[in-house]
Amino acid sequence: MHVGGATVAASPGLSLQVTVPATGRIRLLRNRVEQHARTARTMVVHEVPPGVYCVEAATQGGKSWLFSSSIRVVGTASGG
Repeated sequence: MHVGGATVAASPGLSLQVTVPATGRIRLLRNRVEQHARTARTMVVHEVPPGVYCVEAATQGGKSWLFSSSIRVVGTASGG
């Protein structure tokens, strides 16, 4: 498991998981561009390409709630 601020090597089994304490709108951004969004308590994304990822979450009422630190996924030595 890695947390915000980490640098992680891309690999076939790599996934990103987000869990928030209450249902809300979760947005996963890669290089500042929204890649995935859903209203839930959790989000799991598989097949994670290199990039800088962060999470933004809002309450069900739309109030901004959480802005995460970033996690950097870097390519592998084989060219990823």
